[in-house]
Amino acid sequence: METRKVQLAGNSTYTISLPKAWAEEQGLETGMPLGLRPRDGRLILETDHDAAAPAPVVDVTDASTAELRDVVYGLYALGYDEFGVQVDGGLPPAVRRSVSALASELAGLEVQSEDATTVRCRDLLDPSELSVPRVVSRLRFAALSAHRRATGALVEGATGDGVDAADRVEDHRRDAAAEAALVERYFQRTLTDVADLDRLGTGRAELVDQLRVAEELERVASLAVDVARTADEDPLPGRPAGSFTDHAERTRRSIEGATEVALSDASRAAALDAQAESRRCAEAVRSLADGDVDAGAWSLAVGTLARTADCGAAIGTHALRSALRREA
Repeated sequence: METRKVQLAGNSTYTISLPKAWAEEQGLETGMPLGLRPRDGRLILETDHDAAAPAPVVDVTDASTAELRDVVYGLYALGYDEFGVQVDGGLPPAVRRSVSALASELAGLEVQSEDATTVRCRDLLDPSELSVPRVVSRLRFAALSAHRRATGALVEGATGDGVDAADRVEDHRRDAAAEAALVERYFQRTLTDVADLDRLGTGRAELVDQLRVAEELERVASLAVDVARTADEDPLPGRPAGSFTDHAERTRRSIEGATEVALSDASRAAALDAQAESRRCAEAVRSLADGDVDAGAWSLAVGTLARTADCGAAIGTHALRSALRREA
């Protein structure tokens, strides 16, 4: 690492020299204006010119519907203001409809333009109007709603309206995935534009903590879909479901509490309590498998619930690290 001393020029200006070879590697030239930005005890230099890369366009000619979804979500989560997808030989109406539907799921995204082969999307969301903790709170609501509906269907059986539990829970999972993509998007943006940290009103360490919590909550929603599929194939009525319901409710409470602590300026003691409760909850869920019950749906349900409780324990760990960082 190069080090340089700050020099006093005259009575009112400090200067610092930059190694010529290093400066040229960074694309700096004589006379180029630089921005100075304090951040987390560091002084960040920013070039004052627009070095934005052209909007990426990804070829999805042979992509399935699921792959197309992953591409759009991925480009959005990477933080691009604009991006597109193209199909060689002409854009099928089904791809147009799919991209339009996916854009409607993602906060701030809209279809900007279309031509014979390409659909282009643009993000309209202003980072200064975004509160990442609020996004994570919405994600928590979607994830726990998915879990509540899935475990309810597993215990109570079919509703009688002909709609699969997995289809109902999938709606909540998609909501959770969209919120998680928004958190990932702004984390990725701060890697290339530190000014977004100012616009978001947060530090990078805090944003990383929020990203990790969002990832665990998205996993809770995905696990809920697995529970719902089990409910559709082999529900629990007639089995020892009461204990499962109690543990499912405790699991949701532990996840809710750990997330609340992780998103606040809670003390180390509060974080330790949330982490300990989440771990006790996971251990209690696993104890359900020790009873003399048949395998099948019960075993699958207990295993999935235990992994869900593990998500709460992981969130509790992130909450503790956040508290320790504030104390350090």
